[in-house]
Amino acid sequence: MASLQKNLDSSSVFREFCTQRKQNPACNLYGLNDLLIMPIQRLPRYELFLQDLMKCTDPNSPEYIITAKALDTMKNTNTFVNDKKREADSMSRMMTVQRKVRSRQNVKLDLLAPDRILLKEGFIHELVPGSKPIERYIFLFNDCLMVSKQTEVRKRIIDMTVQYSDAKTSPLTAFCMIEDLTFSKDKNVPREDMDLSFRLILDEGEKPIIFKCPDSKVKNGWMNDFNSTIRALKEKL
Repeated sequence: MASLQKNLDSSSVFREFCTQRKQNPACNLYGLNDLLIMPIQRLPRYELFLQDLMKCTDPNSPEYIITAKALDTMKNTNTFVNDKKREADSMSRMMTVQRKVRSRQNVKLDLLAPDRILLKEGFIHELVPGSKPIERYIFLFNDCLMVSKQTEVRKRIIDMTVQYSDAKTSPLTAFCMIEDLTFSKDKNVPREDMDLSFRLILDEGEKPIIFKCPDSKVKNGWMNDFNSTIRALKEKL
């Protein structure tokens, strides 16, 4: 799908060809992207079909065992396809970010690694003692955290592109604890910010990172994702 989109964006001839084919009655107004995804979309339908078939099959019949095995195979197939799709989507996104990220020394960071997966990203505010909250854009990977600042850069008069500057990565193995600051007595965190804030405590010698979220739902989501990701990583070590 990524290759298709790349060719659609770069080739007016190919784009026109796809538009013309879509209008062909034999295509039933389906574009090439619609046709390519159809085999994948059918897999969950097969699983549902087999589930319904089992309900109508005598549990004592030989056909029931055969259908159960087929259903189990289809479930495993769907799980495998979904996992691979998530990995492909993650790699595609990481490649996009890789082209647009710069470190705090304005050096390109190497984000691409064989086993690295992008799990979550989004805006958040970093609380730094003695200064106003700083808007950050963070990326949570399965092995590290990248904190950056999202900026818009004008390439052409009407074309804006996003870049991620002032970026810094920290391995998740360096994180000791995720602390909810709701009932904290930390004087460096304003009382009005505590309910929406949490702290990432790193190894000795590293400064903790304090994040403030827009609401409690976002805060709980980030805390749960950090905790589960760090736990999963440490279980592998």
